[in-house]
Amino acid sequence: MVVENVEILSETLTKQQIEFSVACLSNHPLFSGLTNEELSTLCSEMIWVQGKQNEYLFVQGQAGHSFFIIEKGQVDVEIDGKKITELKEGQSFGELALLFRA
Repeated sequence: MVVENVEILSETLTKQQIEFSVACLSNHPLFSGLTNEELSTLCSEMIWVQGKQNEYLFVQGQAGHSFFIIEKGQVDVEIDGKKITELKEGQSFGELALLFRA
């Protein structure tokens, strides 16, 4: 399994974590066509990780391998070293890694 600069907290999600993930994904355009049951099945295959505060999860130009849903805190998104946006709880990123193994 390949993961970015994160610490794996659990290889399996709790019922609450799955419910949180389903709620987040149900509003995401990529996953909006799936039923709650299908989303639950998808989320049950996820792992729970924690990023390191004030460190990069991955760096621009690096191949991505993971899709992330933010449970707590925030993630700054930078392009060419300049912050362009901030992602917060309930938001996600990494869809292109799923689609294109980017």
